[in-house]
Amino acid sequence: MSKDDENTLAHTYVFPAVTFYVAALEAYFQELMALSLKMAVNLPPEKENRLLELKNGRMKFSVWLKKVFTFYHTDGFGKNSTEYQNALAVKRLRDSVIHYNPEFINYIEWPQALQNAVSGSKLEIMNSGWTTNFSQPAVADWAHDAIKAIVILFCNKTGAENPFEMTPEWIRWE
Repeated sequence: MSKDDENTLAHTYVFPAVTFYVAALEAYFQELMALSLKMAVNLPPEKENRLLELKNGRMKFSVWLKKVFTFYHTDGFGKNSTEYQNALAVKRLRDSVIHYNPEFINYIEWPQALQNAVSGSKLEIMNSGWTTNFSQPAVADWAHDAIKAIVILFCNKTGAENPFEMTPEWIRWE
């Protein structure tokens, strides 16, 4: 396989990887909430209702993520924290890709949410359309690191098992 073929192949999998990372984050928290509900013996009704609302409710991702953190740890996290902002940026990128409609988006004009997301990142973006810029393999690496960081932050704050550490009782994620 030539170097050009390898680069093309790497670019092909960036958007599916970003989609997968966001899905993995959502699944991690959904499983945690399902286990919490199943294992809760004397959970007060108001806490059980809050947990059910988080698990089943439809709310904006940024609000949902904050509420999940504060449910399990009263301090939550700062809304300006790097981990939180990067997780939101990856979700925005995922949404822009999943709901992409080239008839309504000029490929040279970046969606505003993506412009905001990238402005604070360390990604070096080429001067072209956003779909080309965000199909770089470095974007998939950034998405991976961002999702991993928010899960680790959650584990550190709550004492939950870190799925990225190898323990005899836990299957490591990567």
